[in-house]
Amino acid sequence: MSEPSRRRSRLALAGVFGAAFLCAGVGFAVGRLTAPPAIAPVQRPLPASPVASTPVPAAVTPSVLTRADLLEAAREAMDGMSAGTNSVGSGAYAGRRFELRLPFGCRGASGDAAEPLRWRYDDTSETLRISITPQVWPRETWLPPATQTAVARIEGFWISRPWSSRETCPSDATEPSQANAAIETLGLATFVSSEASRIGRSFDEPFELVKKVEPAAIDAGSGFRLRVTGRLASVPSMGTVACKALDGADRRPTCLISVTLDEIAVENGATGTTLAIWAFSQQGEGVNVTHPGPADR
Repeated sequence: MSEPSRRRSRLALAGVFGAAFLCAGVGFAVGRLTAPPAIAPVQRPLPASPVASTPVPAAVTPSVLTRADLLEAAREAMDGMSAGTNSVGSGAYAGRRFELRLPFGCRGASGDAAEPLRWRYDDTSETLRISITPQVWPRETWLPPATQTAVARIEGFWISRPWSSRETCPSDATEPSQANAAIETLGLATFVSSEASRIGRSFDEPFELVKKVEPAAIDAGSGFRLRVTGRLASVPSMGTVACKALDGADRRPTCLISVTLDEIAVENGATGTTLAIWAFSQQGEGVNVTHPGPADR
């Protein structure tokens, strides 16, 4: 038996390796065809971190009503007249504090005793004199007969220029026309009880101020201001704000805002200085007057 040659051995080894590679390739191909499909991983979003909600602050009710608030209350009452009512319910306003400034004397000094709020100045003695006479409204107009005897007097102050929320003299303080000179439609009214004490002031007595003031502190164009503070009240049969068509259905109604007074004061319109304060211990009773000192000297 003859031994294989070197060339035949190499061919045999090459055949073996070729067959092995062929089998491996066929196996790989078969495996790829029969293997299950790969599943791509699904990325789920992480849960969002909880965000603390910011609480919305509740609406704050102003502690002290202003002139604009009182004008709005009167507007509500006038609007209510078209719906068959003539007053604003006491629940919305009764007991609320208010502060109001009423400018007066904007056209200069006046010696007319018919003007409820007037002032004059003596250059020689440098003396300022101010007189404040409350307005009086007839009980028969505003109260039913059954309640009139319980009220001794309805008195207070007109709120002039009720279409404006400004509490200073108007820029054009010209004389009003003769037709509009005596027309007032909105007032602050105290319903003085028949049992109220009148210590310190009678019904017909005005509030008077006599004070030394330097001429430089007087500005006729700025006039003065009557500062009125107190609380809104509720009167049986009329509520807090009552309106009546006293001049006919085609005219602006006349309205009264029922109040109890804490104090009234006079301020210098030019400097803002408080010249005098009258305090009330109960409705309709003036108990003392305070002169805050010679601030205008």
